[in-house]
Amino acid sequence: MRNPFIQSAILVALILAESTLLQDFGIAGVRPDLYLVLFLFFAYAQGSQGGVVIGFACGLVLDFISIAPLGMNAFSLSLLGFGMGSLRGKLFIDPVFMPFMLAFVAGLANALLARFLSGIFGGPGGSVLFSGGLFLQLGLNALIAPILFGLLKALGAIPQYLREEER
Repeated sequence: MRNPFIQSAILVALILAESTLLQDFGIAGVRPDLYLVLFLFFAYAQGSQGGVVIGFACGLVLDFISIAPLGMNAFSLSLLGFGMGSLRGKLFIDPVFMPFMLAFVAGLANALLARFLSGIFGGPGGSVLFSGGLFLQLGLNALIAPILFGLLKALGAIPQYLREEER
């Protein structure tokens, strides 16, 4: 389960399920980005290099199934994967608060990157960045993050404690 290619395949399957099967689920027309929350924790478990690989693979899939310019999501998720992977061994992630904050901040960073890149490349970015829908989605991501993180820890997908030589 710690292989970045297996984790990428899991995320691709989740992205496809979210875009087809889970499209009608949500609150007030807004659904959480389960793939983003899961991606953050896989990137943390893999480190910066694995986070970039996973982010690039998932971003390309998102680019192909969305109307975004090719490479826009790949760039933003690669950057987020590098940042999250760089935190490995430097940040203690407790069961509730840090997953909550990381999901909120990463979702906001992803929205800002999408808006910036859509301004450059002319893709879809939304005319209003700070809308109620964005904050509802960030809140849903943040609420789901501790649950997914705890589940992944229980399944052994993310190491609970890093050994000294891995830091």
